[in-house]
Amino acid sequence: MVASAVHATSPGARLGSLVGSPWFWVAAIGLLFGAPFLRGLLAERPPAPPPVLGTFPPFALGDDRGERLSTATLGRHAFIANLLCTGCGAEGSLAAETLRKLQHRSRNLGDALWLLSFSPDADAGALAAIRREHPSSERLFLLAGAPASVRALFPAGKGLVLVDGRLRIRGRYPGTTPTDLDDALRDAARVLAEP
Repeated sequence: MVASAVHATSPGARLGSLVGSPWFWVAAIGLLFGAPFLRGLLAERPPAPPPVLGTFPPFALGDDRGERLSTATLGRHAFIANLLCTGCGAEGSLAAETLRKLQHRSRNLGDALWLLSFSPDADAGALAAIRREHPSSERLFLLAGAPASVRALFPAGKGLVLVDGRLRIRGRYPGTTPTDLDDALRDAARVLAEP
């Protein structure tokens, strides 16, 4: 008679008793919330910030707005720098266009990342003309002049240099392709995330 009572229990009744058990809910909630937690623990760690490659040399120069900018007045701002040759035709236009793209693509970083363009051959008037062609924000600095120590950082007068808030060089990029800009901005975000 007991055997017939066991067989008489319907699947719905067994499911009802299972769902009514507190252990069922402990297991269900554990799986529901535990799986994403475990996946997070086992996921890859975020990539390390770029290494320190050297120190950016000191400078003190005027910009196109008549302001003076120096390594002392930078505060703790990270920046991406390039050389801008105003008398170099297409190369100078490429450098200005690269800065314009960087400025647009880094706008979500706000004031945390500045853009510095050193122009060894231009005065403030020539740089003001460039700013009119490429309107920009307050975090783009077009600097008249470039000390030899700064020019030495840009082989053949080209490329981009990423510098952290302690004036340490954290990256060098050719600056001629979209992937160079991607790399520079990715590394800048990592540098800015450092404690």
